Amino acid sequence: MNSPVFALTALIAVTLQLPGAEPALKLTSVADATLSSNGGGPGGTHPSFRLMGDAEKHRGVLLFEFKDNATRPCTAAVLRLTTDKCWPNTKLQHIRVHRLLRPFDEKTASWINCVHQDQWINPGGDFDPMPVCARRLTKDDNGGGKAIDIDVTPLVIGWQNKALPNYGLLVTLEDGSDTNVHFHSREAQDESARPQLHLYYGAAPAKNPDMMAASTLKPMGTMPQLKMDMMSSGDSRGTVGGKFSAKYMGRGGIAPYGFKATGLPDGLTLADTGELTGSPTKAGVYNVTITITGSDKKSITKKVSIDIQEKAADAKPAEVDLGGKGDKPEKKPPAPAKPVEE
Repeated sequence: MNSPVFALTALIAVTLQLPGAEPALKLTSVADATLSSNGGGPGGTHPSFRLMGDAEKHRGVLLFEFKDNATRPCTAAVLRLTTDKCWPNTKLQHIRVHRLLRPFDEKTASWINCVHQDQWINPGGDFDPMPVCARRLTKDDNGGGKAIDIDVTPLVIGWQNKALPNYGLLVTLEDGSDTNVHFHSREAQDESARPQLHLYYGAAPAKNPDMMAASTLKPMGTMPQLKMDMMSSGDSRGTVGGKFSAKYMGRGGIAPYGFKATGLPDGLTLADTGELTGSPTKAGVYNVTITITGSDKKSITKKVSIDIQEKAADAKPAEVDLGGKGDKPEKKPPAPAKPVEE
């Protein structure tokens, strides 16, 4: 006979797997702003941010931070936006969510600027042209106080496992849409109406019939052309048989980056993520070519020099007889190791 404790444990386990369960964590946005093509708009200190897609375009940018328990990869993630006002009209009634490729500053972000006096490469935001996800707007979304839930699971997991840098997300309507939506921002008086990210672990959110396959949508705009560079940390010198470790990192381009190398010392391997590790087997000065490729398929090559020296002799110092009886021999230190010339 099963014990009451076993039965209760089983009931809890089953309940956690039921769709529609409550999220384990709720994150509130730490920054949000409106990017307005007319140069105006509420910016980042207004209690709402706006979406419009007609001649006067408005887009929203939001940022969530992942700390403590929120760094653990979730099984599902839902972006919840609450309407202040919504007028879903006739054309192209859906919301697109895109991954931002550069950081923004809430106080100074605009259609032109991303951070202070630093400008977007593409006015209106530097984002991946292909949406992460999209959600239809329906008549039920008309008015205020309506929760708009959008499944953003792939993007959030990419942020949590650091496969993608977290610069935030951009929310927009299709260009040409005559819909007008105002969402509550993080400055809204009602805390429950502020933008939230719901994280699920094991449990599943209710299936959203209004979600759309992102693959059915066309790209919006073009991929920003960013100037890419490479940074490094760790070793540039090593010894035969010793441990070697260096790290190469991309910056300025579109992450995540991939790395390849030619001309490496024997015994060293460069991972696709930029870690160079191993134990060199042959001395010499190696001129290595490293190719770094961003997710936009743009590549650059960099030359690095790696100096591998012979391991110092491990023999005991030679004893020299000074000729005197009873005198202790003098120990002569070994000659210092020299780099092997190519």
